[in-house]
Amino acid sequence: YCLNEDGMKGMGYFVTDIDWHGPYTMMAEARAMANGDPRYIGYLASSAFNKGSIKYVREFNSNFLALPALPSSLVENASDDPEIVVRKIEANEYGTYLAIMNTSFEDKSSVNIKLPVRGDVADASNGIMILADVSEITLDMFPAQLKSFIIFPSTGKLPQTIEIKDILVKSSDDEPFKVS
Repeated sequence: YCLNEDGMKGMGYFVTDIDWHGPYTMMAEARAMANGDPRYIGYLASSAFNKGSIKYVREFNSNFLALPALPSSLVENASDDPEIVVRKIEANEYGTYLAIMNTSFEDKSSVNIKLPVRGDVADASNGIMILADVSEITLDMFPAQLKSFIIFPSTGKLPQTIEIKDILVKSSDDEPFKVS
């Protein structure tokens, strides 16, 4: 099919597309996050949208969707590795969000990240508090990985957990019961 009705007489055109494999599946998105405002990630891939290595797609999307749809800013010199990019999103009373991207085609081990504010750090993708009263974190990251975190004002403590043993199947009309 001709792209320009008169411009490519007899030549036509073809489209080729490739799917990256493994963590590289998300490299375009990781670099888009690192180099621009992450509110505007989009896709253009021939006439179909395909992604390989769904594990990496799901992890990236889980972290991406955990970030608020607010403007971000680059945190200069936050990482001791220039291929690890840190962007912050100020969410006022909801904390400071971080999007940390590995823009390299290599695994990165023990990367030190200086936080823009001191505080308690939660994994934004699952809400689990992971560090208390810190000003830096150390990460291992695979290529094209996005990690999202929330920093809250420090309480100085990690949250406590309560573990309840399995409860047998119960109905709403059963007698009250004790848990241990």
